[in-house]
Amino acid sequence: MKSTVSRKTVILIVLFLVILATGGTVAGYLYGRISARGESIKQYLLTEDVEPGHSLKGKYKEAYVSSKTSLDLNKLVINSDIIDSSVAATYLYANSPITVTNIKELEDLERNIEVSFPVTVTGSVANSIKPGDMVAIKLTYKDENKEDAVVVPQIRIKDVRSTNGTPIEDNKTIVGFVIFDVTNSESSDVNNAMKEGSLYCAKYNDLNQKPLEKTYRVSDSVVKDGEKTDEESESN
Repeated sequence: MKSTVSRKTVILIVLFLVILATGGTVAGYLYGRISARGESIKQYLLTEDVEPGHSLKGKYKEAYVSSKTSLDLNKLVINSDIIDSSVAATYLYANSPITVTNIKELEDLERNIEVSFPVTVTGSVANSIKPGDMVAIKLTYKDENKEDAVVVPQIRIKDVRSTNGTPIEDNKTIVGFVIFDVTNSESSDVNNAMKEGSLYCAKYNDLNQKPLEKTYRVSDSVVKDGEKTDEESESN
């Protein structure tokens, strides 16, 4: 009888030690994971290759990478809303971190042609415009019988220059030229419009305002001079 009790006691003690050892191992593992996460940097990794101009939405995952091997926080994009509204600026590969240099807003990627034109006195917002302002590019025709046309309904000003082309450094310097990044189609419209009259900027004071409707169409006279409209170019 004593032998049976003694055997049960030994078994219980062994089971207790096994459970204790297992619990310690699990606790140690969890503690290690938590400690490792505390020394890691949160970032987003691509789950698949993404071609230039394609959306990143749904193609990334959250990950924690050791601070010793992770990129500098200033280079990482850690806001998922920014990623969802962006496209790849270059060819991106799976498992690579998403950085500020390899994504762009779609509009920025498409508008990759720089154009500039002189600021006219009539209809111009003159010195009230500055880089970053949202404006519409409008045209005053040489033919006074024509109403002003909207060439580019809504676009941000990239830069402004003085009348002699130097940077604007104060509020007293007169703005002589305004500079934009435009799409290929917008570039064609701007260049053709400059042949028909003078361009100027109409500033959006309320950014919630609905964009103006585009009303500019290349005139027959410009087309006869050797230019083609976008519709004709596409059809060819």
